Amino acid sequence: MNERNRLNSWKEIAAHLQVETRTAMRWEDDRGLPIHRVPGGGRAAVFAYAEEIDAWLHGQPAESQTESPAGETNATAERRMSRGAAIALVSSLAVVILMVFAVTWRGGAKRMSRPERVALVGSQLTVFDASDRELWSQTLPDLLPQSRISNWRTGAERARLADLDGDGRREVLVVAHLDTAPGNSFSMRSELRCYSSEGQLLWQYEPKRTLKFREREFEGPWFISDVVISAEVPRKIWLAVVHNTWWPSFVVELDAAGQESLRFVNSGTMLALLEVSNARGTFLLAGGVNNEPYAATLAVLDVKQPFAVSPQAPGSKFECLECPAGSPVAYFVLPRSELNRVEKHALNSVVEVRRVGQQVQAGVMELGVTGVLGLFEFSVEPDIVPMRINYADSYWVRHREHEQAGDLKHSAEQCPDRIQPKSVRRWTPDAAWTTVTVPSMPHN
Repeated sequence: MNERNRLNSWKEIAAHLQVETRTAMRWEDDRGLPIHRVPGGGRAAVFAYAEEIDAWLHGQPAESQTESPAGETNATAERRMSRGAAIALVSSLAVVILMVFAVTWRGGAKRMSRPERVALVGSQLTVFDASDRELWSQTLPDLLPQSRISNWRTGAERARLADLDGDGRREVLVVAHLDTAPGNSFSMRSELRCYSSEGQLLWQYEPKRTLKFREREFEGPWFISDVVISAEVPRKIWLAVVHNTWWPSFVVELDAAGQESLRFVNSGTMLALLEVSNARGTFLLAGGVNNEPYAATLAVLDVKQPFAVSPQAPGSKFECLECPAGSPVAYFVLPRSELNRVEKHALNSVVEVRRVGQQVQAGVMELGVTGVLGLFEFSVEPDIVPMRINYADSYWVRHREHEQAGDLKHSAEQCPDRIQPKSVRRWTPDAAWTTVTVPSMPHN
């Protein structure tokens, strides 16, 4: 150590500190001021090094570096020093806590990445990050196997991710199909479960509702056939819910906390939902069937209207008696195909609704549970109206089989489903029932 930086007495030490000598002496006892003593020299033979004093000063609170005012008693000065020590201790603890929190948060953020993919295989729910690394997994032992629900034409994804409340953290939504009576294939019920990004169950919703029609009431159990998440934030969750045995169905809206609002009741099964926006607003399309005309249907619902019910003939057994007042923007009844009638299927059904560019495509099941699809195409702008219909290649393969069997007396090339326009019935609040004629699109 350079001797020129040595302070050889209390007077020099106090002068370097710019405090009184007695204050410097107290700081040795109270604050750990770095003081050295000459061996054998007694308490008065002290010295210090300026560099050590300066380093010690940098580690002290500002209040403790100030000399006590003239005339201050030792007790008062000591109390001031005690407060300074307390402040220093609290400050030090705060720094330590913040450092620990920062390290923990960084580590947690590293361990808990943003969920990017979810898979439900059997009863195993697994969530993955963007690198396809598993974040967490849970076993849901009460879920029915997929084979038990394979006969349902349901478009509902069994698990999906969605930031419901707009806080940047994705929730995990799971459609849980559950048993109500083992051994009975019609004994299913459904609920929607919402998990946090970390796998905590936040809420679960089971549809429990009684619908009263002219001839009877239906209490369920109820089955979730499709789920749609709205584009706006906070998100709306739209559920299509059907009776697991009979024909009634309804649409509910859930908020981010799982609270429900009944939005639409349909006198027939609904299997597909789609949210669509155009210049006139945002609409929910609900596809399925209506049991009064016994045909496929597509309902257009205004998301800002509180409620709607399918249009039924007054006095019909399909008329909902206790439903709130309200109607869809439009309601379309789609005609059955020739093969549907030849094979004596009771009705066709919309099983899928999707948007492709400036069109909405409604896929219609025509031939049984594993049947052939017809495709009705609707415009989006300026209104949602039917434009044309097409049938898949397999439809015409089946047609030729019926030709060879003698069930049909004309060729596929001369089939009315190929060469003649189709009549779609449309209901609106202003005009009631009208007819829209749409062309059939040849498909070879």
